[in-house]
Amino acid sequence: MGLQSSAAAGLLGCLVACSGAGATPPEPSPQAEARPLPVHALVLGEPALEQATRRFTGILQAKRTVAVGVQVAGQVHQVLVEAGDAVSAGDVLVRIDDRRLLSGLQALEAQTHAAQARLAELEAGPRPESIRAARAAVQALESEQVLAGQRLARRESLLEIDGAAQEDVDVGRSQVDSLQARLDGARAQLEELENGTRSEVLASQRAQVEALQAERQRLQIDLEDTRVLAPFDGTVQRVLVHAGAVIPAGQGVIELVESGALEARVGIPVTETERFLASDRVLRQGDQRLEVLAMRSLPEVDPVHRTVTWIFDLAAPSQAEARSQWLPGTSVQLELAYPLTQAGWRVPLSTITEGLRGMWSAYLIETDEQGRDVLTAVDLQVLYAGPESCVVVGALQAGDRLIADGVDRAVPGQRVEVLETSKGAAQGD
Repeated sequence: MGLQSSAAAGLLGCLVACSGAGATPPEPSPQAEARPLPVHALVLGEPALEQATRRFTGILQAKRTVAVGVQVAGQVHQVLVEAGDAVSAGDVLVRIDDRRLLSGLQALEAQTHAAQARLAELEAGPRPESIRAARAAVQALESEQVLAGQRLARRESLLEIDGAAQEDVDVGRSQVDSLQARLDGARAQLEELENGTRSEVLASQRAQVEALQAERQRLQIDLEDTRVLAPFDGTVQRVLVHAGAVIPAGQGVIELVESGALEARVGIPVTETERFLASDRVLRQGDQRLEVLAMRSLPEVDPVHRTVTWIFDLAAPSQAEARSQWLPGTSVQLELAYPLTQAGWRVPLSTITEGLRGMWSAYLIETDEQGRDVLTAVDLQVLYAGPESCVVVGALQAGDRLIADGVDRAVPGQRVEVLETSKGAAQGD
């Protein structure tokens, strides 16, 4: 009995196992539906003609940056400034050795004094004593000539009666002729003294004096130029020479940057020139608005960047501003504000994503037949893009809801859960 019972039990277990193996398994339960994507919504208003802003970067620079040079050649005697020193107009920057010039000037002054004294003598004319002496000499020669003539007459009378030799007569005639020549010379000298100095002699001496004075003035200018002076208030950028160096005339010795008012230079593309002139312009350095006094442009287009350089004259900064921000070489921003010609919607950049064929896309939040919020992609054209927002047009209308963030996680047809809704457009930038 025990063996039969065990066999029956084993057969029953086998039948149960076989029947279980051939049965159909139960159908699995459907998966839980995906949770909606939490998003923030932006409700569009009416399209409007938005204001656009273009920004161009420029640079601040001093109105004048010059390499102050020397006017005379020579050895550098002293350099009185260092890089970074603030100087005022007229301050001495460098001294050139002036010993040779001083020696030459002293010699030339002596020559000038001598020439001036000679000119004064010529202008004063002969002294009265000289004229009286010349007149007395003429009178003495006239007396001697009368006496010689009388002697010659007596000798000629004696020659007729054979009382004198022919040789004595010839000697007498020679004495008369000699005295006549000496008398003519004395009379000419007396006439010259009485007439005074000739105008030609005076003119020649005056010209000599003027030439010496001009050379003296030139040396004095060269002597003054041995001191290199600051042409304007500024700051020393670089010292280009050292004491002891021998330099030629015209060489730069100190690079000086003008202090005070600066100018800004900004390159504007040629294609933007018309818009630049018609737009409202604001020049900024950081958050500070700069006061523009005047502006002008360079006459040529930059061949590399195809831009026109505009120069903005700026009001002088305060001392605190000049020390902290207004440094040549720092950058500035030129903002151009102008209205767009087509109405659109200003939205944050976080609401759009790059689409196909150069287009952009956004996601509309629409309600399906079951009352659920789902996403629909819409193509957009960007009219203007700023650093934080853009102006777009497309298949949109007032009242549409766009997802304001998370566009990189969104796909068309996806369910969303609107956490918060904001109205109106983004602030302009």
